[in-house]
Amino acid sequence: MMRTDNYFTSIIILNLNQKETTEKCINSVLKQDQQNFEIIIVDNGSSDNSFEYLRDIYAHESKVKLYRLSNNLGFVGGNNFAFKKLSKNSQYCIFLNNDTTVEKDWLSELIKPLSLDSTIAAAAAMEISNNTPLFRWGKEFITTNLVGVNTFYNINYDVAVMDAFMIGCASFAFRK
Repeated sequence: MMRTDNYFTSIIILNLNQKETTEKCINSVLKQDQQNFEIIIVDNGSSDNSFEYLRDIYAHESKVKLYRLSNNLGFVGGNNFAFKKLSKNSQYCIFLNNDTTVEKDWLSELIKPLSLDSTIAAAAAMEISNNTPLFRWGKEFITTNLVGVNTFYNINYDVAVMDAFMIGCASFAFRK
């Protein structure tokens, strides 16, 4: 098995008035089998006490960096803000929706194709609900010679498939 723990990854999660949902997401990330990461949480102008709630829970967790925006910058603005806060030694960046919980090998499996092949620019996870794949827009994204099409249900989900496009949906990783 290829080691992915020698690659430092920054995971960006936005929050807007969903403190309990975001807490579940963070807790699932903290249980990863690969622990060489940071979590950058951006409270995107919440009007409830989300920032204080998350700060109180994760104040002593060195992997979690929490930032508060006074105004909602939207999805793109919040992620752009967070991207500027990545650690200098971060080699990969992942945008993770806060309503997502991940399996313990999620990070190592998501980074694996990027670390094995320098021509792979990005990777996305498959979204699963009740142990059933909902859809898969792509697992690997090749910067040159794009091949494949958007595929539903009729693939072997245990293998990486090259697609011409993908949607992050739950998470999206790329080289920094």
